[in-house]
Amino acid sequence: MVDEMECNPWLIEVNTNPCLEESSPVLEELLPRMLDDAFALTLDRLFPSPKTSYSYVVENELSNENLWELLVDLRKG
Repeated sequence: MVDEMECNPWLIEVNTNPCLEESSPVLEELLPRMLDDAFALTLDRLFPSPKTSYSYVVENELSNENLWELLVDLRKG
């Protein structure tokens, strides 16, 4: 969260063991795509992949667009 006055960030929770169990049809669709998109923003930037399209399509979403947003690129000092 970010405070209203000075836009200072506040960490409100740390989950050391997130559950990634595909326990419902919605999670079966979203979790693989979420992980693929997260890796595309992190690992693929360090180790580029020749991948041109997504393997996991989420209903009603564009299949070649990352559903996450990169907020900070720590490599840019």
